[in-house]
Amino acid sequence: MLTQTTRTTTLSRDTYFFITEDVQDRLRLAEKRQVNLSSEGEDSAPSAGRPQSHSLADSVADSIRQTQQLDQLQRDYESRLAKLEERSQARFQSAAVLGGSQSVESKFIDREAPPPCCQAEKEAVRQCYAANVRYPLRCSQMVAAFEQCVTEQRRAFVIRQRKSETAKEAGYM
Repeated sequence: MLTQTTRTTTLSRDTYFFITEDVQDRLRLAEKRQVNLSSEGEDSAPSAGRPQSHSLADSVADSIRQTQQLDQLQRDYESRLAKLEERSQARFQSAAVLGGSQSVESKFIDREAPPPCCQAEKEAVRQCYAANVRYPLRCSQMVAAFEQCVTEQRRAFVIRQRKSETAKEAGYM
């Protein structure tokens, strides 16, 4: 029972490689089979006038040529891909900058900044913490009052924004 194994070899222009005797024998055997098949229909003439020893060299030369062609195709492909990526990146950046800046302007620049809120509560919390450095939990009621004030101000701001957006959509503004 014969088993076949497959090996992958990468060749470059400067690569030297050695073919084992086993591989050479298989190549010679395959060539003899081809010669025998082609000579059965002919008068036992050598195939195209070449001795058998040149076919191995031709096979190696063909492999090297094919490798060089593949290398050239790979370089061409990589250069084309790089050019396409540059064009795509330029288009994406220009579209992203224009679209992004307009989106940011429409969302944030047109909106009014909320006024400072809850200044009295904030100052009360600050003074309480300063007075109770060792016992910050004594300020918990003032912190809760400050949180409540901020929450109410946020709700009021959101309601104003929604009314403003509704009015813009309806065409009142």
